[in-house]
This record gives sequence, C-alpha cells and structure tokens, in this order.
Amino acid sequence: PLLLKALIIHSASYPEDMSVPITERTKQVGFGIPKSVPEIIYNSPYEATLILRDNLAKGDKIDIMEFPMPDCLIRDGFYTGQIIATLVYDPILDPSQGIEYCQSNLDVKFGSYDAKVERDTTKRHILNPVGRQGAQNLFLGNLFSKTKMKSKTGDFALRERLQIQYNDKYYPVKKYAIDLSELTDKKRLDYLTMDKKWFLFLQGVYRSHIEKIAQLESFQLSQEFCLILTIRDPLQKEKVYDEVSQKLDEYNFWHSNIKVSTDVNIPL
Repeated sequence: PLLLKALIIHSASYPEDMSVPITERTKQVGFGIPKSVPEIIYNSPYEATLILRDNLAKGDKIDIMEFPMPDCLIRDGFYTGQIIATLVYDPILDPSQGIEYCQSNLDVKFGSYDAKVERDTTKRHILNPVGRQGAQNLFLGNLFSKTKMKSKTGDFALRERLQIQYNDKYYPVKKYAIDLSELTDKKRLDYLTMDKKWFLFLQGVYRSHIEKIAQLESFQLSQEFCLILTIRDPLQKEKVYDEVSQKLDEYNFWHSNIKVSTDVNIPL
C-alpha cells in the first residue's frame, strides 16, 4: 500500500490553468492530479527514478554518502537537473494525544557535501566513523532565488515545483520538487560545483509519549516507509537513466527493476 500511495503522489501535478496560489495548493487540492498507470510506470531515458523501501527502527539512520548523482548533468562546471522526491511512511498514531495524535515522523535530506571525514565514535550519538564535511540539504526553500523562480514559465514551474518547509511538523506524506538551476548564484557556487559529492539521509523522530510507552511495554519503535526520488534532465539531452544505473553498480548498490506485471496461473 505504501508503494502504491507513493507512486500516485509522486506522479501528481497541477493543471496549468489552476488559479489557486502556489502557497495554498497543497492545502486546498493536495498534490494535484496523478498520471495514468502507463505514465506512472514509464521512465524516459532522460530521467531515473529510484525507490527505497524499508522499516526504520528508532535510533537507526539511512545515510547514503555515495548517492549516484549523474555527472552528465554537470553543465558549465555546475550540477543541474530537477529533483522530485516523495516520502510516504506509516506513522504511529495515538488518538488520546489530541493535536499530537501523530507520534512519529520521518525526516529526509538530500544534497551535496565537500568530503568524507573521520568521526570520534566514543562520543555520544556518533555511531558512524565516517561523516560528511560541508553538507547541505537542498530541500530548503531559502536556497532558491525568488527572481529566478518567478521568471520560469515552463511545465515544471507551473505544475510540479514544490518547496514546502515541513520543519518539525509531523506529516506522513512529504513531497519536494526542485530545479537546481533556480538556486541563488551564491548558493550555486557553494553547493553545486562539479567537485561536490552527494548524499541522501533519512532518520525517524518520535514524541516522548510513545517513547515512554515503548519503554514501559518493552517494544521496538519503527516506521515502514517508501521513498521515491526522480533525477531529471529538463533539457532532455543527457541519458540520465543509463548513468544512474551505471553508478548504482559502481557503488555496489543492491538494486533491481520494479515489477510492473505478474503472471497468474489458474488451474483448470
């Protein structure tokens, strides 16, 4: 169910003639109108869609420091491209907690960093001996130029772009859609130069109420989730799909194509 829900939301976009202000769209019409099934499962050669499904226990993190960002999207010394990410998870709910009935949250960060560094694992909360230096989450709206965004009139700008700042609010569905060309000139220099490395990070967060219950009743807190992330060349020139596939193999990711059909045998 999470995969189906994520696929539908990930494919959704808004009608071009929608009069609802961009800042009000998700409140009034959600994430838009989903595509047809053939369109949902189709990937053009100019984009690659990755799906990550897992059950993340409390205290665990997913920190992919070798994210397969395709070098073919480097133009004039800077990374370019459109990134669409949809995160759907199964939150822990407790109706007795009123407005805090949603007791768990999942944070996702995607971005660039300068280099890997060694970390002191004897310090509290540091489990990974390798860390990221100069890391920047690119899903933050304050990195983007309002002037550049207003000047864009293409399909992505009118129908897909989403820069919702969820902050510390607990939303079981989160979606981001950004165009790297819309970063401010200063931020492009800081975070999109061709020497950057790329990362993807996920971590669960829980309210104190459910943490106390879990401790008293001795059970493990966890959240099942599905993350879909698309990398796209808006100019439709570079074979993004091929390079991302090559990098997945190069970085030793275990991966497979999603099943889009199943044979059903009925004994007669």
